[in-house]
Order: sequence, then structure tokens, then C-alpha cells
Amino acid sequence: MTQAMTTHTPGPWKWDGYSLRPENPNPDAHAVHTILEVDTFAYGFVDSDLAATTAECAANRALIEAAPDLLASLREALKIVDAYRRASGGDGDITAMNARAAIAKATAKIGADETAIRQAESGNANQPASMPHSLYSEPEGE
Repeated sequence: MTQAMTTHTPGPWKWDGYSLRPENPNPDAHAVHTILEVDTFAYGFVDSDLAATTAECAANRALIEAAPDLLASLREALKIVDAYRRASGGDGDITAMNARAAIAKATAKIGADETAIRQAESGNANQPASMPHSLYSEPEGE
């Protein structure tokens, strides 16, 4: 690999036993060949139903595996929301802001926007005037 990567390992990702790995690893493009290695997938509460624990664990595994696809889809959906916002004069601001906060969280763009992201997570995102420009408005060049 010739340069430092600042992005996540590209998807699709697939579980191989207790390892989450890229389906098509490329050492020339990315440094990571194993995304996650786990000893166990989940521990249920003492009184938890085994079938419910197993089902919840499977759902969590599927969500983690789908992360790259979900991020890519959210980015595409945000383009549509932004186009709608431009055409409607601002409708969809909260949706766009929440999408940007989720993308920032998924791509570790934390720092000055951390307060806004935490607000969006806690459900206090209905106050767009308090949101930083980078989450409330379309970024330049996107």
C-alpha cells in the first residue's frame, strides 16, 4: 500500500466464522484484511430466552455486515434529500441534518460537530438554528 488510508475498508463485508472480513480484500488499496475478530457474538442475560438471544445476535451480525452498504445508500439518499430541499426551499432540513450526523458518526468525523451529533442522537435535533453549518447545510462540492 503506497498511501495512508483515511476511509473504512470497502464492502461488501462477510462473516467467516468469528471474523468479519472484506469479501474482496485488496492489499494494494487498503491495509485491513480482518475488520473484526470476536471470541463470542453475544452474551444474553441470565434469564434470557436462548432463541431470543440467538436471534438478536444474528440481527446484530447482519447489521454490522451491512454497514458499508448502509453508508453508501445513506449518502445517495442524502443527495435526493438535498435536491428536494433546494427545490422546496428548505423542507427536509432535519432529515438532511440527521443523515449528515449519521454519516459523520460512521466516518469518525467527530470534533467541532460532536455536540450536534450528540444532539441528533438524543432526539433534540428539532432545533436547526443551533446546528453547525456542516451538518445543517449541504457541504460544498458534494
